[in-house]
Amino acid sequence: MIMIGAIVYSKAFGQGIIIENTDGYIKVKFAASEKEFPFPRAFEGFLSTEDDDVLAEVEHLRQIAIQEKVRREEEARLAEVARQEENARRMAKLSAGKVRIERKSSSPNGSNLAFKCNFCDGGASEDCVGFKGPCSDIQINYNIERAKHVWCSTDSGCKKYYDLKIKREKLDNEFLCYESRMLLDWKCCAGVIRNGYDAGRPMKLRSVRKNSLAVMITRDPGKQDYTRYIFGVFLIDEYFEGDERDEGYVTCHSKWRIELNPTEAHQILFWRYYYNENAPEKMVFGSGLHRYLTDVEAAQILRDIVKVKRGESEKALAEEFLHHYCELHKINGNEIPEPGGALKMRIKA
Repeated sequence: MIMIGAIVYSKAFGQGIIIENTDGYIKVKFAASEKEFPFPRAFEGFLSTEDDDVLAEVEHLRQIAIQEKVRREEEARLAEVARQEENARRMAKLSAGKVRIERKSSSPNGSNLAFKCNFCDGGASEDCVGFKGPCSDIQINYNIERAKHVWCSTDSGCKKYYDLKIKREKLDNEFLCYESRMLLDWKCCAGVIRNGYDAGRPMKLRSVRKNSLAVMITRDPGKQDYTRYIFGVFLIDEYFEGDERDEGYVTCHSKWRIELNPTEAHQILFWRYYYNENAPEKMVFGSGLHRYLTDVEAAQILRDIVKVKRGESEKALAEEFLHHYCELHKINGNEIPEPGGALKMRIKA
C-alpha cells in the first residue's frame, strides 16, 4: 500500500504529495490545487516518482493485472464455449419442432447488448422512469452516501454539488452525466475500469453489430439485483467497439427506440430473459456494465413490451419494432418461445 506523503511529479502541475489512496485512485496535493488520478495507471506517463515504495507497488499491481488479464481471457473463452454449446442445444430443440429460427451470418447470436445503468430520477414522472436530467437531491445523496457509485462519488458534477462547490443551477445546466442523458441521447457506453492496475482504462464492446438490440436496465434504489427491469430499448444503427483511448458505445438515430413508463418497465424484468451459463441460479449482475443477449432473448423482450404497452400509437410502434427486428434476424414472430431466464428457472425449481 502506498504511504501517504510520497512525492510525485507531473509535467502539468509540478511537484506534489500523495494525500489519499482509496478505491483505485490517489489524490495528490500540488502547489496550486489537489488532483485525483487513477492508480497505478497515472504512472504510465502522467506522473513519475523516485519513491521506492511507490515504484514497488506499481510493479506489484502490474504483475497482478497481467495475471488477472490472463485469467479473465481464459474465463471468457470458456464462457463463450459454454454459450455456444448451450445455443447448439437450444437450436437442436428448436429444430426438433418447437420453433424454427434462422439467423443472418452478419448478426451472430449474442450481439445484442444489455447495459446496467445506475438509477437516475432526473425527469421522472408517471410517464418516465427518469434518465432525462440530473438526479434529485435525494437521489444524489443516496448515490454518494449509500450506493457509493464510483462515478457519482468521485469527480462528478453531482459530487461537486454535494460538497457545496457548485450550485444546483450550475449542475442542471453544465454537469449532465452519462445516465442523466440516456433517454435524451439514446446512447449506451461500455464504461471505464474503476479498480486495479487497469483503473481508468476504457472498456471495449466485442461482437457488437448494427441492427442488434440495445437494452437499458436498472433497479430502484435499495432494491436487490433480481429486481432489475428494462426501461428502454433501441436498435443499434451506429457503434464504436472502443480502443485504448475511448470506451465503446452504441447509439440510435432512427425511430426504432422505445421508452417504457414506470408501470410498464417494472413488468419487464431483465432476469426473466437472461441467465449466466456459469451460474444459472444466480441473479447478480456484478461489476460488469453490460451483458450479451441472444437474438431469441431480444425478440422475447420486444414481444413482451408489445404486451405491456397500452397507448394505441405506442403499442403500434412496439408491434412494428418487433416485426422489423424479427424480419432482420429471420425469426418467426409467431413462434417465439417463452423466456427461460434465471427468474423462470428459480420458479421451476
